[in-house]
Amino acid sequence: MKRCHMAILTAIFWCAVPGAEQAAAQMQPLIGASTVVLPLQNGIGTIEKVGEVIGTDHVLGAINLGGATLISRFAELSMAPVEPARATPEALEAFLKAEIGKWGRIIRAAGIEPQ
Repeated sequence: MKRCHMAILTAIFWCAVPGAEQAAAQMQPLIGASTVVLPLQNGIGTIEKVGEVIGTDHVLGAINLGGATLISRFAELSMAPVEPARATPEALEAFLKAEIGKWGRIIRAAGIEPQ
């Protein structure tokens, strides 16, 4: 599987428990040395399943007590899950390059120097 040139720092992992291994495998190209993954499943054993695929050193343990609350809060913030066409390493890489280009121009125009 192709790895993305730019890894994500934090991933909130939220899927049906039976699909945890498959979802983790799809996310694996985005995992870098410093990436932290937070699974938010209700089922038991998800942390272990995700850890087997992407490495246990990347997975934080959590218990999901407010899935519906989280979904409604995302809706209030006009946030939605990433649609499948944008959930690929190539799409993430293109997005990050565009953002770096956009913000780089703004920062240079403001005269801000790297430190």
